[in-house]
Amino acid sequence: MRDLVAVLELLVAIVSIAGTITAALWLHRTGLQLKATGLATQRLGHIAEERQRRIERAREIAQAVGNTSSAVGLGTDVVQASHSAIASIPFDVLESFPATRATSRVIRGIHDETTAGVYRAINGVNKAIGDAFRAQSQRAQAQLSPEPTRSVESERVSEEPRKPHIEPAQPLAIEAAEDDPRG
Repeated sequence: MRDLVAVLELLVAIVSIAGTITAALWLHRTGLQLKATGLATQRLGHIAEERQRRIERAREIAQAVGNTSSAVGLGTDVVQASHSAIASIPFDVLESFPATRATSRVIRGIHDETTAGVYRAINGVNKAIGDAFRAQSQRAQAQLSPEPTRSVESERVSEEPRKPHIEPAQPLAIEAAEDDPRG
């Protein structure tokens, strides 16, 4: 009987040691997984920070483009007004003499139309460049913005069964052939 008790005690000891080793290995593996999860979380944090910096840079570029476009537009308006004021001086002088009045008015009209076209072109190019940069900046911001996440609530299955979608029947080719006058 003593031998049987000794064998049972030995078996219990072996099972206990095996259980302890299994638990230790499981704890070690769990620790490694936690460490890997921590490193992955840290990496994702760095990625999120970098993404945020890029979004901020894209916003700054968009703001700079907007400011530059406004400055070019304002500068163009100032130059156009100055040009018009300066150009009007000799035309006014020429129009004060009856001998040159008619010719001066024709030339002033041509001059004013030409300069207006040039300044419209400058403003158009400025707007086109500004719009292109703004569109590119918006695309960059959209690409860098985090994608929306789905909540657990949106994943719940409805209690009502879904009705199958049935497409309407298409007419058969035979029916079309019956109506065909060719026979």
